[in-house]
Amino acid sequence: MVEGVRISVLVPVYNVADKIERCAVSLFEQTHCEMEYVFADDCSTDGSLAVLQAVMERYPERRSQVRIVRHERNTGVAGTRNTALANATGERLMWVDSDDFIPLDACERLLRAMEETGADIVSGAYVTMLRDGSTRTTLPSHLSRERLLRRRLCMGYEPSSLWARLYRKELFVREMWAREGVNLSEDYMMTNRIFLHARLATIDEVVYNYDFTAVRDMARLYPGHIGQLTQSVEEVDRYYHADDEGRRFLGCIQLAYLFIIRMAVEYGLEAKEAEGRLMWWARPIAWLLKHKPTFGLGNLVYKAVRAGMLF
Repeated sequence: MVEGVRISVLVPVYNVADKIERCAVSLFEQTHCEMEYVFADDCSTDGSLAVLQAVMERYPERRSQVRIVRHERNTGVAGTRNTALANATGERLMWVDSDDFIPLDACERLLRAMEETGADIVSGAYVTMLRDGSTRTTLPSHLSRERLLRRRLCMGYEPSSLWARLYRKELFVREMWAREGVNLSEDYMMTNRIFLHARLATIDEVVYNYDFTAVRDMARLYPGHIGQLTQSVEEVDRYYHADDEGRRFLGCIQLAYLFIIRMAVEYGLEAKEAEGRLMWWARPIAWLLKHKPTFGLGNLVYKAVRAGMLF
């Protein structure tokens, strides 16, 4: 057991009364002792905090480690993540969504790997709970940082989730926080900036359980969703443009804009903001994607360009 290092677990909360008990129990029963739990509540209306308070009564030894911060107005998940960050005091950070849960030794395993490797971010395996009752285990990617970033940046190919990882707190300087109001792909915005210069390590042990049994995917897209996705990519784009090392990934970020345009076309929406960020070589692909007779060809070209950049 690694002692002397406090881990802050950051938990955004919004209307999860039916799931938060499972989450909180998995956190309070962690084998690592030196913990801090920051629950940031975004004006829940279903009694989520009452359930959390009842769980806390069962773990008196953890009560002094719990911080509950409640918003005065609903801000969305991006603002809630920022609130959690602003209230964290631990040397290490872990994100856990309040409808998910973690194995009881997850923090200990991740911290041990971080201490042994000197990494800034340690990623572990995770289990996805599917709607049909089955589960799927996903191992962390063992690719080099450059190949991993290429896959993450293009959007829609490699997940950019904040969870299933342990971070050094100092990575989350203010410019790495989420942009309030951008509540879709806020994890893309945050992690892909942090990963650019971080030392990475992985463990194949399961450290997270992702509950996908509720309707958490985008069953429908609206114009505002496309705008939020674009803003998330724009934040990453600006950061990489300003960084000499990051410039070699700009083509992959162009693929993210094309991914948004492709998605918008499929839902009958426009993506003018994403189109406005395209470089000269990506504009013909977008034109093909936007016109029904040439969409299939545009999709083939898009996939061919993506394959060339990622492999």
